[in-house]
Amino acid sequence: MDATISDLQELRRFLKDGEELNLIDETIVPSCSHDGTLTGLFGVQLPLPCFLAKKTGGSRPIIVFSLRGEDVQIDRNFFGFTQLYHTEKEQPIIADIIAITGFEGHAYDSWEGQSHLQRMWLRDFFPKHFPNCRTMTYGYDSGIKSNSIYKLVDYSRTFLRALEKVRKSDMSLVQAKFDSTGDNGTSPSDYLLKSTYGILFFGTPHRGMLVPSLLDVNSGHEQWKEFVEEIKIKSRTLEMQRVSFTNLCTGLKIYSFFERDYTRQVVIRPDGSWSREGELALSVKAGSALLQLPDSIEEKIPVDGDHFNMVQFETPHCTTYREVRSIIEKILLEAPEAIRSQQKLLSATGHRRLALWGLGGVGKTQDILDYVYKFQGRVSVFWIHAANAARFKQDYRRIAVLLNLPGHDDPKTDILPKVKAWFESPTSGDWILVLDNADNLLDFYPHNLEGEDRGLAKLLPHGSKGTMLVTTRDRSLAEKLAENVILKHEMNVEEAMQLFKDRCPKVGEEEEAASLLLKELHCLPLAVVQAAAYIRQSNLLSASGYLQQFKATKKNQISLLSKPFSDLRRESSLGGTETILATLAITLEQIQKQWPLAWSFLETMACIDRQGIPQGLFCEKLSDDTDANAAGEALSRLIDFALITETIVGEDRWFEMPAIVHVSIQDYLSIRKSLQTAMNKTGSTLLKLLPKGEHANWSVWKIYLPHALAWVNNGPMLSEVTARVYFLMSSYLNSIGRYNDAQTKIEASLEMQKSIPDADNGNGLDLLALIYGNQGRWSEAEELGVKLLETRKRVLGPEHPDTLEIMKHLASAYRGQGRVEEAEELGLTVLEKRKRVLGPEHPDTLSSMSNLAYTYRKQERWEEAEELEETVLEKRKRVLGPEHPDTLSSMSNLAYTYMGQGQLEEAEKLGLTVLETSKMVLGTEHPHTLTRINNLASTYRKQGRWEEAEELGVTVLETSKRVLGAEHPHTLKIMKNLASTYGGQGRLEEAEELGVTVLEMSKRILGAEHPHTLEVMKNLASTYGGQGRLEEAEELGVTVLEMSKRILGAEHPHTLEVMKNLASIRPNPIANPSPHEYTGDDNHDSEEDRQREGTRDKLKKHKWVVFMKYLVSARRNSTKKN
Repeated sequence: MDATISDLQELRRFLKDGEELNLIDETIVPSCSHDGTLTGLFGVQLPLPCFLAKKTGGSRPIIVFSLRGEDVQIDRNFFGFTQLYHTEKEQPIIADIIAITGFEGHAYDSWEGQSHLQRMWLRDFFPKHFPNCRTMTYGYDSGIKSNSIYKLVDYSRTFLRALEKVRKSDMSLVQAKFDSTGDNGTSPSDYLLKSTYGILFFGTPHRGMLVPSLLDVNSGHEQWKEFVEEIKIKSRTLEMQRVSFTNLCTGLKIYSFFERDYTRQVVIRPDGSWSREGELALSVKAGSALLQLPDSIEEKIPVDGDHFNMVQFETPHCTTYREVRSIIEKILLEAPEAIRSQQKLLSATGHRRLALWGLGGVGKTQDILDYVYKFQGRVSVFWIHAANAARFKQDYRRIAVLLNLPGHDDPKTDILPKVKAWFESPTSGDWILVLDNADNLLDFYPHNLEGEDRGLAKLLPHGSKGTMLVTTRDRSLAEKLAENVILKHEMNVEEAMQLFKDRCPKVGEEEEAASLLLKELHCLPLAVVQAAAYIRQSNLLSASGYLQQFKATKKNQISLLSKPFSDLRRESSLGGTETILATLAITLEQIQKQWPLAWSFLETMACIDRQGIPQGLFCEKLSDDTDANAAGEALSRLIDFALITETIVGEDRWFEMPAIVHVSIQDYLSIRKSLQTAMNKTGSTLLKLLPKGEHANWSVWKIYLPHALAWVNNGPMLSEVTARVYFLMSSYLNSIGRYNDAQTKIEASLEMQKSIPDADNGNGLDLLALIYGNQGRWSEAEELGVKLLETRKRVLGPEHPDTLEIMKHLASAYRGQGRVEEAEELGLTVLEKRKRVLGPEHPDTLSSMSNLAYTYRKQERWEEAEELEETVLEKRKRVLGPEHPDTLSSMSNLAYTYMGQGQLEEAEKLGLTVLETSKMVLGTEHPHTLTRINNLASTYRKQGRWEEAEELGVTVLETSKRVLGAEHPHTLKIMKNLASTYGGQGRLEEAEELGVTVLEMSKRILGAEHPHTLEVMKNLASTYGGQGRLEEAEELGVTVLEMSKRILGAEHPHTLEVMKNLASIRPNPIANPSPHEYTGDDNHDSEEDRQREGTRDKLKKHKWVVFMKYLVSARRNSTKKN
């Protein structure tokens, strides 16, 4: 029935009956099937009335009431098709626009914005922009907790049946008349395809999506598990659907939108419910969201949004909405003529061409064999080996003989055009022509000819009949030879495992090892078959044994991949047997001959890491007279041959090479004695790109460090280039806190320089001395620093910046050994000279000021340290910036000084700020970040926040052991602080155990008289006192007091602290005891009384130290004020 005003009024009256109900946006539209029923759309403001608050999940809406004798159903799920607005009256509908929600989506809410406006752009914006389009949503029951979980094919069939009904209605754009079979045997689905021109995909997982967390949500539902398996990454079901779909894409325009923001993953709450509160990840990566069809068919569009909000547009001015609107307008303009052409094409039984392209050995030929086998006995199949022109022509002549064409036995007759003519003739019947391994573009389309009629392409049939199938490694050739081009991917693990078992049944006994091996082989079918053949022929070798050999060395990989084998289902171009390396070598040889620049790029990639290769690396290789566009063209050729894959992030292009291809190129170069030449060229290229290791260059190093490491691990020649690369790597590794790795690299550089005449190793020794200091190897740092300082003074002069840098590091070595007075003296000298030579705000001058303040802190001269640190911090913020590592060091130092002065709130506030920034700038495991965590734990300890101090202390100790080593001085400091935390919590046994451990380590590593060792002894004595072990406490306290007086001085704050602790080991007996406590009555003396009296006498001897400390401290404060 027609929608009228009375319908709306009666609907409102019923819905509001008995309850307060605020309806918004009410409208009544025709149903999509146009069968006389109506669809009412209305919104309800919260809170929902009782009858709407009930769940309406499942496929059946709730029947609520009767209106004019008709049942009215309320469906909150929007299942099936729902038209969203009225089209313009008296105007024809020009197109149907169907919005299909994704898995776990709501057919209406998924498209609705999240702001207070709650705009649903398909309903709110489209009536104005597309008034003559019938816009519909399609919903289906795919909720996580749904009891009606289907397979993908079930969802597809249900959708198509519903769509057929919608398209049969008199409202549809194209009147398609269906019978039970369709015209000429064509199914209704074919007619739907003929009527379709444009498809917009938003984050559609053609190759699967992240699903691990989804498996736990409805774990008891077997159908759910099966469904999740179908949509996971590398799903065989999705791959089959993708291939089938791409075969139908002729004449379609595809627009693939892919997300660039991360999406919260699903997590299970303790109550069993689920929510999206998990880790951030790309739900559907670009590689899955894109069909990778030619640009003429598929347009790839990035979206600044996550998997859900990429389709939620708040206003018609949103960038992505404007893109969508523009695309639909274009489709509406082009669609009528394109659809008419599409219908003709699909209705015809004409000539078709399809090309399957991919890496050599990926299984293209086998797929074609499986396909043509289905037509056995129904059509004629002709197989052409097209690896080169000679073989192509030979097979064409065989066809001529087979067909008994006139002139086939006459050497003077050019029989090849006659073969083509036969294929195009009416007498040929239905046929399939396979061109296998058509890899050489120049064989089919020679470059040196103005036309393309003299290549093999001129011999290929056209006309109105037959099917031509092509396998090739070259995408460019595939696109020239065929309208439809499909990329053949590697198998997934399940498919590869089945192939492995088919070829070598005994591997079924160790599937885990076999699975790991298949991943190492990238599930490349030819490599799988080769490995299976080798294991099958070797009675003693198992899958695990093959895997162990394969992973041991690169030499082993090359050896195993070079093992010849025979596959009866493949015709080898190499004779009766073949190898995976030899198969790939065919492609490499072709590129080397025809595309020199692309070949030079392959040489470079063979010498570096195979992943994360930036385009800038190749731009650096271009000569001055080479067009910059040439690099992009060369890389495109390598992509065309599936030798590399490309990822685009913003404006940056990144490349990756499969592991087997990487090994194959190295083997190819090695056999031809050109690997070392390639290594040398690559080293020179890297040296141009690698900067110094300072913070400003970290972003560059994050890109190129893996490649530099891979290059040196591949064994370059000893040269100045190699030594310099090692030096630069060491510089960067030291700056990011990887001190041990930095040491290894600089020592390698210095060792190489011994063999290079006239090599200057001065900078390398400077760096080694700095690394020794960072490792806490103070004696070695001092020894090397003294030698370097003498040389620098003699060669460069006493005020040269390099000389002053050595002096600064030498002062740090003194301070690290506890020789703070020597450190102060040398630090002051360096500071004065740097101010004069470099200026008061030069970064090196500020570094010297910071180091001097550090020395003051070690001496507990807090006010002087604070004054100097505040000055340095203010200048570093202005000169270097607020997030520079040196600025962060100044902030951390100042926070520590606040803590030392007892300004604990200021210390905590600044400590938290610098810690968070350090995590962001330096990383959570940088040594400086670990120091700041330890300092914050100390602040918590001084505030009596024991649990927080312990939590931080335990965490940072484990990290420090792993990053710096269990015996690094910083690790020992963390252990000492954690032992103090245990003591403060009253966990004295744990405090003692850890204290004894760190004391022994400190004596051995730092020395028995190092200030850190004395601090540990002092703390351990306090622990003994807390345990009531007074004699041990006193003995250790007296020892550390004597050592502190001798090493640090009687007035050093540490010495005074030891005195105080010694006097308060047993504080109660001396705290104004009453006369009644000590009566002296022998008749009443118990054993306990005698022990207490003895302790009191001992402590009276030390009672003076408390008063002495007060006098000394007062005198020191008075001196500073004066």
